[in-house]
Amino acid sequence: VEGAFIQGMGFYTLEELHWAGRGVPWASPGTLASNSPHTYKIPGVSDTPCDFRVELWAGPESENPRAIHSSKAVGEPPTFLSAAVFFAIKQALAAGRGAPVGPLDAPATAER
Repeated sequence: VEGAFIQGMGFYTLEELHWAGRGVPWASPGTLASNSPHTYKIPGVSDTPCDFRVELWAGPESENPRAIHSSKAVGEPPTFLSAAVFFAIKQALAAGRGAPVGPLDAPATAER
């Protein structure tokens, strides 16, 4: 769960796609130049929040007898929840400016 959230956080804050132009010798113009961990940023241990708590709900409806060992979906839901990071950045920018922020595309990198 934690890994999926951090992966999603990286998607919304770090992983910007770069397309090759004429000045990129290792890729044909128009192809994706950031296609591996060597050419784009992925979240590292220093990107993880210092206080990061995760709790799995153990209520009576959490039982799933039809799944193996009562498993739950843990891939896409935490990745989607990391959109909260993107919206927190947008709200922080608005609070700092004292005015609403216009369109902000993901990823919300420092360059943007």
